[in-house]
Amino acid sequence: MTVVGLTGSMASGKSKVAAQWARRGAAVFDADDCVHRLYAASGSEVMKQIAQVFPQACHKAIIDRDILRKLVFDRPENMKKLEEIVHPAVRAELCLWIRQQRAQARTAVAEVALLYEKDWQGLFDKVVVVCADRPRQLERIRNMLNCSREDARRRLSFFLSDDEKRTLADYVIENDGNEQDLLHKADTVWEQIKINA
Repeated sequence: MTVVGLTGSMASGKSKVAAQWARRGAAVFDADDCVHRLYAASGSEVMKQIAQVFPQACHKAIIDRDILRKLVFDRPENMKKLEEIVHPAVRAELCLWIRQQRAQARTAVAEVALLYEKDWQGLFDKVVVVCADRPRQLERIRNMLNCSREDARRRLSFFLSDDEKRTLADYVIENDGNEQDLLHKADTVWEQIKINA
C-alpha cells in the first residue's frame, strides 16, 4: 500500500483530485477538515489554548473562525501563535490516521495544503502537487472568500511557489483546463501510483 501526500496552493483544485481518488477507493484525510474538527471540539486542548491566546475569538466554547481569521491575517506574529497551537495537533491526528491506514494496507491520500511549507513530506511514500495558473487561483479565492484581489494575493503568499513544489514532488497535476480534464489527469496519476506501489 501507499500513503500519498496531496498538496497545492489555495484554490489549486486539490480537493477535487482528492474527491476523485476517494471515488476510486482511496481513504482520504483532509487537513482542513481536521482543523475544523479541532476548532469545534469543545473543551479540547486546542480550544483551551486558542481561548487563552485569542479570547476575543471564543464565545461560549465556540471558536468564531471569522474573528480568528481577522486576528491572524496579515499579522505574522499572531499567525505564528495560532500555527504553534494547531499544527502539532493536526500532525498528531494525521500520524495516527497514517498508522491506521498502513495497518489496514489501504492506499491512502492525505490532502495537506501546507505540506512542504511545514516540512511534512517525510510522512508520505509519494507526494502529488496540483498546480494552477495564478490568475485562475486568484479569481477562485476572490469568489470563495469574497475578498479583494490584494487579499487573495496575500493568502497565496503563505505558500511556496508552484515552481518550487514542482521540483520537489513525485507527481504533478497541472490544473490548466476544465474540471473534466483535471479529473482525467487525476485518474492517470492515480493509476501510475497504483502501478508503482
